[in-house]
Amino acid sequence: MAKSLLTSVLLPAWLWIREPALRSIYASYSAQLSTRDSVRCRRLIESDWYRTRWPHIRLTSDQNQKTRFDNDLSGCRISTSVGGTATGERADLVVVDDPLSVSQADSDAERESAAEWFFSTLPSRFNDLKTGRLVVIQQRLHESDVVGHILKRDLGYDLLELPMEYSGRPSRPTSIGWTDPRTEPGQLLVPDRIGLEQVEDLKKSLGSRRYSAQYQQTPAPAGGGIWKRDWIKFYRRSDLPQFDRIILSWDLTFKDSDGSDYVSGQAWGAKGSLRYLLDRFHERADFTRSLQAIRKMKADWPRAEAVLVEDAANGPAVVSTLKREISGLIAVKPEGSKLARASSVSPQFEAGQVFVPHQDECRWVDELLLEWTSFPAAAHDDEVDSASQALSYLAKQRTQTRLINAWEM
Repeated sequence: MAKSLLTSVLLPAWLWIREPALRSIYASYSAQLSTRDSVRCRRLIESDWYRTRWPHIRLTSDQNQKTRFDNDLSGCRISTSVGGTATGERADLVVVDDPLSVSQADSDAERESAAEWFFSTLPSRFNDLKTGRLVVIQQRLHESDVVGHILKRDLGYDLLELPMEYSGRPSRPTSIGWTDPRTEPGQLLVPDRIGLEQVEDLKKSLGSRRYSAQYQQTPAPAGGGIWKRDWIKFYRRSDLPQFDRIILSWDLTFKDSDGSDYVSGQAWGAKGSLRYLLDRFHERADFTRSLQAIRKMKADWPRAEAVLVEDAANGPAVVSTLKREISGLIAVKPEGSKLARASSVSPQFEAGQVFVPHQDECRWVDELLLEWTSFPAAAHDDEVDSASQALSYLAKQRTQTRLINAWEM
């Protein structure tokens, strides 16, 4: 959709008309691509069409190269690559255009390298940290690509998301109030450019995972992985039933760092065969913070008859610390692989028995559903683990109840 042309070629030429002293750095995963757009931008600025309209913009003769050109009003445009050297250079505007290639996105090392460069190197490149502007444009390729990291850290960026097919969910307004004007699910972005026939061809050639990431900007198939999105039901607080039982389920880790998994705690209510996710804790937390979170959730849900803690990693330490304080604390030994455990409770999802809060009433639901429906391709699986643990436990309890009732008859 010409995002590189708009942002890497036309934007710097347009900004110089208003801010001729603007200094910018442009980076891409490939130095060749970054240089390509630099040359295209330079040709535009040197064209008769541009020079006739804005004669005050003149490139210097002593600094006029493919990867860097200056104007005689102190402005410059520098091109480099992700991880490349821009040492000593400062800018007012930094644009990252496709920080990862499609093949690089499948590599944990490449993704982490790009994220490390983005968060560690770029912030030091601004002339003024208060006024510096940073733009990232890309197709989504993986949940943990650069944009994925930005969204998880909630850094206050404007998100302009343009899926090929409208999902039916209104987009978040940008700071200037723009929202996707489409209203009907399935409406194409620019049907005159890419029509329904072309979209179907793309789906066949790319496969659902690649198409969903690159064209829908959702790095997981729309229908989901093991747990399909269409299987999951929504509830509103006013419609909640009286529960037969409430339990809490915890998946723990205590490496409180950017690269570690999250601590995941969930409160579940059961009514017959129906399961309702009632509450959720999801944070990178150390041991002390995890204990606080478990205590708080138990206080918030005093009717919880069981508090499940996975008996792995530091789970036993939590049970040992809290067993005299919290009733119903149960260490659960994982049986089988994560994939096997998620698959074992999949029939509950398929039967429409699993409910989550409606998005209108709960801000974290979309984030949770993305991990659930992306598994096993998701970057993290802690919310899958805690849900699998809870649903498996509740299924076993219901089976035991049925057997007891049958025997008593």
